[in-house]
Amino acid sequence: MAKKKIPTEDQNLISSTYTDIDEALRNKITGKSKYYYNIGQEMLNQSTVDGQTPTLLMFNKGIYKAGNVQPPHSHKYLELFYFLNGKGNITFGEKSIEVKPNTIVILNSEVIHSPQADKNSDVEFFSLLLDNINIAFLPSNTLSENAYEYKIFNDNNNKIYSLLTQMIDELTAEKEGCYIALKGLVFQLFTEIVRLPNKVTPVKHKYNEIALKVKSYIDSNFVKDFNVDFLADMVFVNKFYLIHIFKRTYNVSPMQYLTAVRMQKAQTLLRSTNIPITEISQACGYDNPVYFAEQFKKTVGTTPSIYRKISMM
Repeated sequence: MAKKKIPTEDQNLISSTYTDIDEALRNKITGKSKYYYNIGQEMLNQSTVDGQTPTLLMFNKGIYKAGNVQPPHSHKYLELFYFLNGKGNITFGEKSIEVKPNTIVILNSEVIHSPQADKNSDVEFFSLLLDNINIAFLPSNTLSENAYEYKIFNDNNNKIYSLLTQMIDELTAEKEGCYIALKGLVFQLFTEIVRLPNKVTPVKHKYNEIALKVKSYIDSNFVKDFNVDFLADMVFVNKFYLIHIFKRTYNVSPMQYLTAVRMQKAQTLLRSTNIPITEISQACGYDNPVYFAEQFKKTVGTTPSIYRKISMM
């Protein structure tokens, strides 16, 4: 049986790269396509929003009874609330937002919060936890530099409510392929909440306010003994999140800034007083004068005693 000769055009097609094959087939079969997109290359960068593969850890449809107050707590995951009925609020340290039907609240990882129902109203809600979100320049399971985002819809005629009800339907029906369907719904839900920050009601709990509060505390209390965990607890965020936003605002970590403030104070005292160096050490928050001298030399470039002599010349 004679072999069928492959046309030159098809020989070129077979020997080309996948991209060339793709282009050749499009031109040969459909002509130039107005709506053809090569998605694969766009998905290679896993640090972008489009590269995320969120994992659903928990899904709940629950009720807070009237007057119920949940103790302050946090999660290392992204949490989403969708309030269905009733009224209440969620507090974040000294701040609070009111929640009512069709309010969505998105809490970034490690944000300490306390949901509570009004004393005369049960609160019905959806809640879920998402993991495996790693967007560049943000802590894990974080979508924005705000501690939280929220939006109040006019009614339940919105995509997020529709997706949540579909998720409940899949989980309760327990049909074959339930978790594949659920995974697709989670991806759609993630897309919708990622797009919310451009539409949410502006909130005051911005990252620079947190950084400013920590900076002000350090400026006023640099003599005291504290660490970054204490500072993070003070502003109700995870310490890694605090370090991230403080560096973004002031280009140094909170503890680096503390050292800088202490050293600045030490230099002032060394230049303008005759106070013994051991007392200056204590006045700047160091109980150990040897450690103080080491930090001073590391920061200023010389020892406290030599610095004092030079400044008095």
